[in-house]
Order: sequence, then C-alpha cells, then structure tokens
Amino acid sequence: MSDNTANKILIEEKQYDFITDGFLRPMAPIRRFSQGGNRFYYKVDETSGDVTLYSSGTTLIKDGYAESEANLEEWRNKLKAEGKNPKYELAYAAMRGTLLHILAGDFIQQKQIIFDLNAYFATNHPEITTEPLYYDVIYKDSLWLQKGLLSFAQFCKDYNVKPLAIELIMASDTLKVASPIDLICTMDYEEKGFFGEVYKSGEKKGQPKETKVTRHVTAIIDLKSSKNGFYDKHFFQLHLYKRLVKENYPEIEVSALYNWSPKEWTGETPTYNLKEQTTGSLEKLCDVVFEQGRLKHEGKEPSVTIVPESIMFGVDFQYTKVPLKEYLKTQHGKRDEDKKGSNE
Repeated sequence: MSDNTANKILIEEKQYDFITDGFLRPMAPIRRFSQGGNRFYYKVDETSGDVTLYSSGTTLIKDGYAESEANLEEWRNKLKAEGKNPKYELAYAAMRGTLLHILAGDFIQQKQIIFDLNAYFATNHPEITTEPLYYDVIYKDSLWLQKGLLSFAQFCKDYNVKPLAIELIMASDTLKVASPIDLICTMDYEEKGFFGEVYKSGEKKGQPKETKVTRHVTAIIDLKSSKNGFYDKHFFQLHLYKRLVKENYPEIEVSALYNWSPKEWTGETPTYNLKEQTTGSLEKLCDVVFEQGRLKHEGKEPSVTIVPESIMFGVDFQYTKVPLKEYLKTQHGKRDEDKKGSNE
C-alpha cells in the first residue's frame, strides 16, 4: 500500500484477506485508487503498461439507479432535522462497518479475538488505528462491535458456514466494474416445502405433508452494519457480485444471496438479521441498472489533482490535474524502474 498524504492519494494493492486452498487466486492484480471522493479500481497491462479503469460496485449502482440517490437525500434531511451532521454520521457509520468487517473476517479465519478491541486492533491491524473516527467508534461503540461479532459467530454456527473467500476483489470486463466481495462460502439452511411426504394417518391421510430439508449451497453473504434495515441497492450489490463470480469463476455455482446484519439483542443468545436476496421483484431491473452504470463510467474522464508539498510567498508552484490513466501508468512505470534498479 502506498500513501501520499500531502496529495491525499491512496493506492491499495491488497488483493484478499483469505482464500481457501481450493479457490484459485486471480491472475492479474486489481488495485484501488482513491483521492477524496474519487475511487476507481484498475489493472495494469504488464507488457504495455496500459491502464484499464473499473467503476466501484457502489458507484456503478448509484450511477445506474436514480432511486438510490433519492433515498440518500431523504436520509440526509432526516439527520439534519435531528440536528446531526450527515457527513459525520456517514463517515462514522462507514468506520464502524469497516471495524465490524475486520473482526468478522478475522473470526472466520479462526483467529482468536480478544475483546479489548483497541488493544486487538493496535496489535493486529495498526494501520486502521490512524484512520479518522477510529477512536470515536472505539469509545462510543465497542460494546456494539463486541455484540455484533457475537451475532456473526452465532450466524456461522447456525448455518454451518465454511468460507471460500473473504474480501476477494473481482473485476468484470463486461460491465467495467470491480468490487471486493465480503464473503463467499458454503452454508446449510433448512427449507420448508412439500417434498413427497404424505400424512400416513388421521383426517389428512394421503395428503401432502409440509416438511423440512437441509440444503447445502454456495452463497454470497454481504455484511451490513446499518441499524435501519436493507435497501434496494443492497439487492443490486448482491446480484452484481453473483455476476462477478460467474464471469471470473464459471465453475462455481452461486445459488444463494444473503444480506446479514447484527441486531440490538439483549438476551443470552445473540441474534441477527438475515435476508435472502436470491430472487425478487428488483431482479428484472438488474440489467438496466448495471448497463446505465457502465455507460456513465465510460463517459467519465477522471483526473488526479497534483498538489505541491508546500508553498511560500514569492516562490513559484504548480497545481495541476493529470488524466488518471496517465498518472497511474507513470506511477507503475516508476515502480517497475525502481524494482529493476534494486535487482541490478
């Protein structure tokens, strides 16, 4: 990971947190660039150095589904009416969600997590402790994070969850989008239905009898930390992830999609929200939403703002904008030169 603090440019090169031995690793690295609110994923061709830009999944859906932005604006207005700062609340919720994702990822990799969370993050993920609002969340919501992790542990136990990949970044050259996927796993769940059983006696003798069967499936789980339920965009995210898996791993049949979030439980047994999103009325909109998002992505010409390290009266300075593809190509060209020089 390289971090240019002065220019607020971040290039992340981490590819995944965990992949089981039977799950093939991606061939080409997918990196993430961000500067301010600008975020893109990209690949660099090893031969030509050319850069391919991908929209993030959330941006693709936001660009393709107008109702998503309307819902966000309604949420902002609600917070303002309550005397809260929407920008702070959004950043706070994002940090709290990030911390819960880290804990859930570590847990499912069978790491021991001590519940002095500040000490745990400082030891195992020191980079996160320097992020804005980290200490706000640790101070205000450590108990919520502890209970959220216990909720996730209960879910894994209830459904016999076995991870295949965690936070694996995949790209689609068809949709020009890339995104990390929270959790690809196998899991068991009980399905109610009529599976050939009949009543053997009594008034209903010979009639179909509703029973349960255990289904073993490959699923995508998208973890959420919101206390306000699930939204349309969460449905689209899961179906986008399913397409990413199908394009990159055609041999893997994903047959179940779920949103998960912790509940505010008070009893002895942790509880959680689990919503199946495998099918639904929004499914017929997926092609339209994703295609509109792709077209908007293709119409963008993103750039990087290069800010001087410092300025001084009477001394000339440069404040420039460079096309993002050109900037990234140059950056990785420099890195290749540095690597070549260090090997000589």
